[in-house]
Amino acid sequence: MPDSTDLDGLRNELQKGDKVAQSRIDKLSSGLRQSRGKDRSEEPIDLVNQFGRPTGLVAPRWLCHLLGLRHCCAHVLLWWHSERLCRTLVLQMRS
Repeated sequence: MPDSTDLDGLRNELQKGDKVAQSRIDKLSSGLRQSRGKDRSEEPIDLVNQFGRPTGLVAPRWLCHLLGLRHCCAHVLLWWHSERLCRTLVLQMRS
């Protein structure tokens, strides 16, 4: 399993926009996957820089959320008013 300095270093490099090899992300995620089991989502997510531009790197969803890596995200908010339901608000969050 990777130690916390590996994870912190990767997070810092990605947030600063430093060049990071996809193989490094793959290696860290496979080590963590083995220690955490396969209950986490394996959906690949494209990483973006601080300006929202794609970096060309991909990481599994669970790793993005674990490390707080930047990725595109869409939130859908529905708000309507009906006599029967009154004010209704539905929020769907999806990357």
